Amino acid sequence: MHRHATFFTYLAIVPLVIGVAFLGEGSPLHEFVALGLTGMLVLAKLMLLRGWHAPAKLLVGLTLLPLALTLASYALPEYWIPLSHWDAMSHGLANGVTLEAWRPALLTTLSLILLATLIATHSRSALGGPLLLLMAALLLGVQGLHVRADSDPQLLRTAAGPWSMLAMTALLAGLGVAALPGWRTHAAALRRALAPSLVLVMAALLLWHHQKTVTERELHATVETQARQLGEHLTREIQDHLAAVERFANVWTLFDTPPNQAEWAGQAALYHRDFRYLLNIAFVDPDSRITQIYPFNDINRRALGVRLFDAQPAGREAVSRALFEQRIGHTDVIMLLQGVPGIIHYLPIPLSERHTLGAVAMVISLPMLAETLFGEVDREHARSWPARSPKSASAPGSTKCSSTWATYRWAWSFSPRTPACCSICLGIRSSASSPA
Repeated sequence: MHRHATFFTYLAIVPLVIGVAFLGEGSPLHEFVALGLTGMLVLAKLMLLRGWHAPAKLLVGLTLLPLALTLASYALPEYWIPLSHWDAMSHGLANGVTLEAWRPALLTTLSLILLATLIATHSRSALGGPLLLLMAALLLGVQGLHVRADSDPQLLRTAAGPWSMLAMTALLAGLGVAALPGWRTHAAALRRALAPSLVLVMAALLLWHHQKTVTERELHATVETQARQLGEHLTREIQDHLAAVERFANVWTLFDTPPNQAEWAGQAALYHRDFRYLLNIAFVDPDSRITQIYPFNDINRRALGVRLFDAQPAGREAVSRALFEQRIGHTDVIMLLQGVPGIIHYLPIPLSERHTLGAVAMVISLPMLAETLFGEVDREHARSWPARSPKSASAPGSTKCSSTWATYRWAWSFSPRTPACCSICLGIRSSASSPA
């Protein structure tokens, strides 16, 4: 049996090497972490087979440290440790690394913890070795089913990559083969103890899967509702904005000369107050030069006097349409002079059919617009979730951006992670305390 256990343990090295070779630089970091932790356990088992017990236990302990931290990140509720704090701790590993980037999948973490426990306890039957091995086998089987049926994107990653799973399966086979001789002497007692324990483990897995499915369905519905509300808010904002811009441009048709800074600031301040996502409101003369701008701060002051035909070629067509054709012009999403993405609306100020006093430039900052829209939706959801604790209610405000990851984090903060993750952890813990 010792020879067969050694064969399966060495066999686990093959998928590890292939996995590292095939993943490449663009692969997810969590796959490398799963392969690395599995490799450490394989090495610890090989040390045990060679009789090096102390180094093997030390290596198992070092492996359990990141696994315990990973399990805590899944199990602890959001209002205990917010995701922003987990990300801040992850930045210590590498600049810009987030928690979701490096932590292994939930079932992978549990499988590795069980494998580490089997190695540390030498799979003794008195310490629940048979039950721990069967639990690890069940978790690997569930991961295989998840990988095979993975058609829809998952909000919470649950399964490891194929190479990590193959390596863990080979290591588990080696552990089982090595422990079989010791289990045979207590076969009858083990069979009586394993039956109720396995029933409890299966119940915990089914309960976890049900809660995970329900939670993800609720999160998908929440995100869809948010997206629909954002679309409605954006439509209303655009309509109100365009109507206000036209009114603002019509004011200057009553004048025969370009406005001075005091006149421009007096009128523009009212519109800027109502539309906080406006980066600035500028007056463009017939030569496309910015002569007046509001607000007159450090960011906008650098744009004063700039000739748009030269400095912003991407918006040249929109400026020409307003200055020369006396029609409303608007750009696509372009990089603004202030260094942020945005959209510019140009409205002509005609003096006659052939002469134009200039144009009004309404500069919309897309980050500021997204923050405004997300802020309104956050406030609506805060009112619709009165039972949330104050600490949990502060989470959405820290994720106001239009990326998919921010939307996932925002939606996840509304649902405590304890039911979805702790049901499996507590169920396994309860079953592990059964006699074995």
